[in-house]
Amino acid sequence: MARRATKVKAERAASPYVLLLDAGNSIYGDEQLTRSTQGQVVIEAMNLIGYDAVALGAGDFRLGLEVLRTRISEAQFPVLSANMLATDTEQPFVTPYVIKKVGGYQIAILGLTDIENIETILGEDAQALRLLDPLETAQRTVAELRPQADVVIVLSHLGTQLNRQLADTVPGIDVIVGGLVVKWPTEPWRSEVNDTLLVEAEVPSPGHAGRRIGVLRLSFESERGITDYTWQNVTLASDYRDDPDVRALLDRYRTQ
Repeated sequence: MARRATKVKAERAASPYVLLLDAGNSIYGDEQLTRSTQGQVVIEAMNLIGYDAVALGAGDFRLGLEVLRTRISEAQFPVLSANMLATDTEQPFVTPYVIKKVGGYQIAILGLTDIENIETILGEDAQALRLLDPLETAQRTVAELRPQADVVIVLSHLGTQLNRQLADTVPGIDVIVGGLVVKWPTEPWRSEVNDTLLVEAEVPSPGHAGRRIGVLRLSFESERGITDYTWQNVTLASDYRDDPDVRALLDRYRTQ
């Protein structure tokens, strides 16, 4: 997190138009500090760095519904999922999407959650949720968002295969930021059907989630969509020094 903050600050210094996004499974981690704080240190660090939006991943439910709701309430950024409803109210479990104004453009950001393992993770508590098909949900929600937005971004914790299916079958998406990746993505992938761009920054592995960050620079026009892009997959090695504010936060938790 500390090195990530350093890279993010550098990007923000270079441009006033930066969105910091995450495709999910970020609240529940495999590090001792994240587990001992039940994800609280992660939320505080993400608040400090200034995330704009984060997708909810199935792995985050390992915290349990009560703790997860607490962590989400502590976040100073939206945690997104359009394909999960609370059973008792039939309302979204978390915010489905947000629309942000960036450089005079309306940017819609939609979250999708992988649902295959949630019932196994939660057991009986899964009855509190109604899980919707993510592709059907995207079809419906993107159609709703498209007239309101110049750009539509989906934060999708569905895995590469479903992300590509999403790109090919749901028109109106400009960019998919993909999570749940199991094979290293060397380059972005673009749908030949809908021209949707899919970027996947990292293959998480135990003890190493967050070691890379993807930097996508877009050129786009309201009527033509994306006209050009560049993509960098940056390894946050030792040449990125720890951000002092995030390092101080982590050290404070470690000494408690």
